[in-house]
Amino acid sequence: SYWSGTFSMTNITFPEDPPLEFGNTYFWTVRPLNADGELIGEKSDIAEFLVKEAQLMQVTLSEPMGEISTQSPTFSWQEAKAAAGYAIQVSSNEDFSNAWSTTVGNTTVQYSGSEQLEFSQEYYWRIMPLNQDEEEIGNWSEAGSFIITTANIVNLVSPVNQEVFSLTPAFSWEKIESANKYEINVSDGEDFSNVLWSVAEIQKTQVHYPSVGAEQLQFGSNYFWNVKALNSEGNPLGDASSPVSFSISMDLIPELLIPVAIQVETMNPVFGWTEISGASKYSIIISSTEDFSEVMYQNLSVDNTGITYPDAGSVTLDYEGTYYWKVQALDEAGSPLGDPSQTTYFITPVGEIEIILDFGD
Repeated sequence: SYWSGTFSMTNITFPEDPPLEFGNTYFWTVRPLNADGELIGEKSDIAEFLVKEAQLMQVTLSEPMGEISTQSPTFSWQEAKAAAGYAIQVSSNEDFSNAWSTTVGNTTVQYSGSEQLEFSQEYYWRIMPLNQDEEEIGNWSEAGSFIITTANIVNLVSPVNQEVFSLTPAFSWEKIESANKYEINVSDGEDFSNVLWSVAEIQKTQVHYPSVGAEQLQFGSNYFWNVKALNSEGNPLGDASSPVSFSISMDLIPELLIPVAIQVETMNPVFGWTEISGASKYSIIISSTEDFSEVMYQNLSVDNTGITYPDAGSVTLDYEGTYYWKVQALDEAGSPLGDPSQTTYFITPVGEIEIILDFGD
């Protein structure tokens, strides 16, 4: 039996049908024809060739292996030179039943299955090299395995689904021993589509929301935050913590009552503000500048919700001067319960004396 064909060129590729078989020796010859298909010379010598079974390629896996702390791992493996792409399978079963699978044109891919990978579950994965037609050209790799743990996922401490009383709240979390630094994200939505503040160079396990350099938080609003542990190169050690919320309340922030944006009638005005539940005392500060860089008077232990500007132990106010003041509620230890009140101002009296002369008869 033989296969033959007529061609107008000096090289051809053997067709897929009839197929050659691995391990068989085949013989071939060529003879020249004219335009009418007539033989015009002797056929060539007979040559032979053996169809040797190709050694199938097998990929070497890189990562993930062992314990990891992400539910969306990135898989990577060594490149096979003759491969145009790769197939991957990920399964919770060693026989790869019910496996998630996909094909890619490079040597890395992130898990994107519809079913979320579970903590404390061991998973298996393997790679198959493909040609440009996505046909298998090798064997499945040796299976790699990994298990998802929470070892490198940060546990948030405060604030966790609670009220805070500051526009610059303090965030804290538990330490991850293998972490070199941390990344925090604060958003106005649970999906973190609008991040208000993010920083990835935190060396400690606590940080304050900045007063400048970030979008200002608002009283009465809800926010969400999470933290991610990083290595020395800034790469994540695991997934970010589950997001938790906090809301900003004014309940522990005094409201100033008097004097508020008015001219007072005395050089020793009386100051008053609202009572804060749970406050043991209050601090008051009065300044000649709105940024409180020039303090005229400060008292860190006011027992009541009012005080009179003292005659002694403070700087004398100027006539017709503008001054700024604010109050903060404190606990028994003198620590702030919340942010200071809003700043307001007052103006001292005009320094003029009216003299009336009453002449009798």
